Amino acid sequence: MAIDEALFRSVQEGRFEAAVRAYSWRAPTISVGYGQVMHEILNVEKCTALGIEIVRRPTGGGAVLHDEELTYSVAGSLKSSLFGGVRESQLKIALLLKRTLELLGLSAEIAAGPGRTVTAGGDSACFAAPSKCEITVDGKKIVGSAAAVRQGCFLQHGSILLGDSHLRLVEFLKEGGSSIRERSASASSLLGRKVSSEEVLSLFKAACSEILGQVLPAKDVASELALKATIRQPETSAERKLAKEDSPEP
Repeated sequence: MAIDEALFRSVQEGRFEAAVRAYSWRAPTISVGYGQVMHEILNVEKCTALGIEIVRRPTGGGAVLHDEELTYSVAGSLKSSLFGGVRESQLKIALLLKRTLELLGLSAEIAAGPGRTVTAGGDSACFAAPSKCEITVDGKKIVGSAAAVRQGCFLQHGSILLGDSHLRLVEFLKEGGSSIRERSASASSLLGRKVSSEEVLSLFKAACSEILGQVLPAKDVASELALKATIRQPETSAERKLAKEDSPEP
């Protein structure tokens, strides 16, 4: 995810108009949204004891346990003819994800509900409910996404669920997350067979060609970008206040 942030910064610097990447995870990892404080929502000691890494995203939204999934990432300029404004970019990426799942054989739909805000007292898990322009199958969320907008540019990335490991998040949350099982579904569970990241990556590339046309693959620039992930959470009241004030738009 550090490369996602580096791509986002590179778009803001005008190095290119848009880039797309997709990747999987070497080990189970929990990511928390930019405005979340890990020690308030997660049992960090349990995560450490069981070898679960924790990272903080540069985007908003709720917590996700990344494991059996393909993670996608799109960074682009809102001034480019490819994406247009914020809503236009969200819809185009939703069409890309919907097409990927259709090629896999699933009847995917774009959620039309209101956006979901993670607030105090609300569920801190991303897959607890679909937000507008996220992807569902049979009413269950199969792709969870988060975004940030800065300086006329956007970063949107998210998880395409391949297996059911994301359900383990509830083991590490201090509260909430109980609705993940009933409100989300993976490609493997829906199709009744194991779906690999390699299979979905191939379909994602095909969907990119259909929906986006020529977009700079992130692998062509990632080798030039050296950025370490920042996972430190604000601990003092002043730091937490600053983090919320500086939080990107969800």
